[in-house]
Amino acid sequence: MGVSPARALLFAGARLNAESRALDELAQRDVDWADVLKGANWHGITPLLARNLKSVTSVPDSVRQKLIRFERVNAFRSLHMATRIRLCLKALHDHGLDAIPWKGPALAFEAYGDLTRRTSCDIDFLVKPGELAAARNILLQAGFTFEPDNAALTSQRLLRMEKISGEVRLLGPDRSFLVELHAQFLHPTMADSRVLHDMWDRSYCGTAWDGQPIRKLCVPDLLLTLCVHATKHGWDRLKWVIDIAAVLQQQSTPIDWSDLMNTADAYGVSGMLLLGLALAHRNAGASLPGEVLARIDAHATLRKIVEEQDQVYVTDTLPTLQLTHALKMRTAMEPLWRRAAVALREAVGVTSVDVAEFPASDRWLWLVPLYRPWRLVQRVSRP
Repeated sequence: MGVSPARALLFAGARLNAESRALDELAQRDVDWADVLKGANWHGITPLLARNLKSVTSVPDSVRQKLIRFERVNAFRSLHMATRIRLCLKALHDHGLDAIPWKGPALAFEAYGDLTRRTSCDIDFLVKPGELAAARNILLQAGFTFEPDNAALTSQRLLRMEKISGEVRLLGPDRSFLVELHAQFLHPTMADSRVLHDMWDRSYCGTAWDGQPIRKLCVPDLLLTLCVHATKHGWDRLKWVIDIAAVLQQQSTPIDWSDLMNTADAYGVSGMLLLGLALAHRNAGASLPGEVLARIDAHATLRKIVEEQDQVYVTDTLPTLQLTHALKMRTAMEPLWRRAAVALREAVGVTSVDVAEFPASDRWLWLVPLYRPWRLVQRVSRP
C-alpha cells in the first residue's frame, strides 16, 4: 500500500521522538500540506506535529503560522478545561465524594508532562461504582445541566439510560465544557463493577499539573482503560495510539508485565490491551518486552487487525460497518462461538441510545428490548 508524501510526513511527525533531519527531508518532497493539516486534525495529533515541525526549515510559512495559531488556541482551551476539572472536583469533595480525572487534560499531563501537548473535547471522570447518581446530583445542584438532546427526557428515562451505559453527560454552568461521569468503562455487555472497584483500590494520590494533589490510576490500570476505550471506538484516531506510547515512555517505574497481563486476562480484556500495545509498537515506536511481542505475534487475527488499521490511518476512511469493526477488535482473541454469542447479544441488546430514541411514552419502556430489533428490521428492509 503506497503512502503519499503528506501521510509519510504526518506519520513521521506524530512520533514522540521525531528526528528533525528526517522530517526536513520529507517536507522537501511534493507534500500536500492541506492533507497534512487535515489528517493531523482528524487524528488529534496537531499539537505533537506542531512541536516536531518547529525546527524544520522547509515547512511553508503559511503552514507554520496555522500551526502556531492552533497551539495558542489549544493551550488556552487546555488550561480552561484544567481549571474546570478543579471546579468539578471541589464540588464533589465538598460533599465527601472523590473522582479520578481520566483522559483529557489529566492524561496530557500524565502521558506528555504538558497540558497543551494533547487535544481534548470534554472532561472525563471515573467515579466509584454506586456513587454515579450522587455525583450527578451534586453537579446538578452546582449549576450543571443535561445536554440539550437529553434535557427534554423524563427523569425515568434518564435513569434507565444511566443504568445501561454507566455514565452521565453534563454541561458545565457556563456551558463552555462537557463533563462525563463514568461508573464503568467496559462495554455494557462486559460491565463488571469489580473491575472499577479494584482500580480504585490501586489508585493513589499524586501531584497534578498545578502542583496540587489529585487522585490517579496506577500506570497499568491507565493503560488498560485507555486500550479498552480506544477499542470500543475502533482505534480510528492516531491520538489514542500515541497516548499508549507516551504513557509507556513517561512512566518512571518498570511495569510488571506479567502482573498486567494476568489482570487483563482476569478482566477479559487481554485482547484489547494487546491490540493497543501492538498498534503503539507499530505506529508510534513504543518499546515492548519480548514476552508481550511474542504474545501479540501468536494471534493471527490480532496481527491482521493491526495491519488493517494502516488503511484507516493512511486514508482516514473508516470501515463501512464501524460497530462490526469495533466488535471484531473487542473479540479478537475469543473463539468463534464466543464471538457469535457476543455479536448476537449486542445485536438485540438495549443501548442507552435505544432508550433515548424510543418513541412511546415512559409507561411503555418495558417494550424497549423489542424496539431495537424492530428498528434493525426496518432499516434492512428499506429499498
